[in-house]
Amino acid sequence: MYRTANIAAFDVMDEVHISAQVTLYDGYGKGEHEVEIRCATTVSGVGSSEGQIWLRDALVALAETL
Repeated sequence: MYRTANIAAFDVMDEVHISAQVTLYDGYGKGEHEVEIRCATTVSGVGSSEGQIWLRDALVALAETL
């Protein structure tokens, strides 16, 4: 059994949309799988010009929904 996480963040206009999905697989991808967690949020963008700060802020906003 193993898990994967897919996270996406989009900065559109004045808002940042962040979503994540955790999928649980049985048998190294050769069998059943299920979405274990799905979460999303939208926050106001702050206009950061540095990618590292933008990513940190997006991940913190997503973590606050858990």
